[in-house]
Amino acid sequence: MEVDNKENIDGLTGLLRYSDGIQALIEAINRVDTKRIINSSRASSFGIVFADIYKLKSPHDRYGHTPVDDVIHDVGGVIKNLSKETDIAFRYGGDEFVLIMTNVTEEETKQRAEQIRLEASKVRIKDYDGQLRENIHLSIGTVHYPTISLNPNSNLIGVEALLIYADEDLQRDRKRNQEIYG
Repeated sequence: MEVDNKENIDGLTGLLRYSDGIQALIEAINRVDTKRIINSSRASSFGIVFADIYKLKSPHDRYGHTPVDDVIHDVGGVIKNLSKETDIAFRYGGDEFVLIMTNVTEEETKQRAEQIRLEASKVRIKDYDGQLRENIHLSIGTVHYPTISLNPNSNLIGVEALLIYADEDLQRDRKRNQEIYG
C-alpha cells in the first residue's frame, strides 16, 4: 500500500485516512493467515491499539472547535511519533485512532498502548486565548492477532471482528476512566 500519497493522509492528524487504514488491516490479516498456512512455526502476528480521546465533547462545548482540533492533531502526532517504521496508524474517525503493529506479542501491544496513553496525557486543551486548560485522557483497547481467534462460524468477519474486540476492550478502559476522572 502506498502511504506517502497525500490523498491517503488525514489532513488534521497526518495519519492515514480511515479507508486506507482499513485496507492496511485487511492486508495484515491476510499476511498473518498466509504465513500460518505456509509455515505455522514461523507465523507472524500483529497487535492493534484502538484509542479514543476520553470525553472530548465537554471541552468542545467549553472551548470550541479549534482547540479540540488542535488536541486531535496533537494526539495524532503522539501516535505517529510512537509508531515504528513497520506500523500503520490511521484516524478511525472523529477522536478515534488505530495503530497496527506487525510482529509484536500481546504484551508488546499492551506496552505500546500504555506508552501512547502516557504521552497523550501530556497533551493539554487550550482555550481561545491559548491558555492551557486541562489534560486529556485516552480510553484504549488492544487486541492481538492471531491470539484472538476469528471464529469462522461467526457473522463477524476479519476486520470487523478485530475492531469489535478492540472496542470492547476500549469500553472497559472507558469505564475505568469514568471511575478515575468522572
